[in-house]
Order: sequence, then structure tokens, then C-alpha cells
Amino acid sequence: MKHALFGLDNLTVFLIVGLSFTTFLLFLSIMLKISNGLFWSRSLKKFQLDRNDPAYKKEREVGKTISHFILVVVPPFFIGFLLLIIWKFLIC
Repeated sequence: MKHALFGLDNLTVFLIVGLSFTTFLLFLSIMLKISNGLFWSRSLKKFQLDRNDPAYKKEREVGKTISHFILVVVPPFFIGFLLLIIWKFLIC
């Protein structure tokens, strides 16, 4: 089997990248959920001012929708990547 990165085979690299990507998406989704959908590009002070501003209602709705979608779709992939990594390192 060819070595791809740091002496790891291609499957291991794929699993690590997949686990990293799904972890990032879950983190993003949790941040959107905590901030009520307003996590995109605000400083903390600006976020406090915009939290209940009706002008940002559409942005809150989009953020909540994205957060819900990620929390429904991504966790099975995250668990799958995690189990495959554990299985790969236990067998090999």
C-alpha cells in the first residue's frame, strides 16, 4: 500500500480528514445554536447589540436552519469516522 502523508496509508488520512471536517461542522453548528443564529461576522460587543434587533431576523432564521441541518446530518458521519478510526487502530 502506498504511503500518503507522514507514513500513513490513504484510508487513515481519509478517516482523519473526515473526522476533522465533521468536528469543525459540529463546532460551527453548536456556535450557531448558542448565538441564536448570529455567529457569522460580529465582535462580541456588536453581537450583544444585534441579539434582539428585528433587522437581523432573517439572518437568525438562516443560522438556526443551518444549525439544525448540520445537527441532523453530520453526527452519523462523525460517529462513523470515529468508529472506523478506532476499529482501524485496534486491528492494525
